[in-house]
Amino acid sequence: MVTDAGRSELDTGRQLAGMTLDQLWLAYLALGGLAARDTLRRELSGSVPLSATEHDLIAHAINERFMDLGGDHPIEYRADQRTPRP
Repeated sequence: MVTDAGRSELDTGRQLAGMTLDQLWLAYLALGGLAARDTLRRELSGSVPLSATEHDLIAHAINERFMDLGGDHPIEYRADQRTPRP
């Protein structure tokens, strides 16, 4: 289960990227996400548990938007958080 901080990071990132919920949902679906729009909304609000895989798909969709805007990819992936760094 993802912490509240992880969820708020995703929703904050979505807002900073200028994405509506519908835009994020479509980008998430294009990457292979399977959750319904309302489930995604609840995941972002913290009322539905968010797996590491779901977090990473949502983060990737947001990071792609930042890159389209000429920026970096500021949203951290759960897989990166689990991998020890030298």
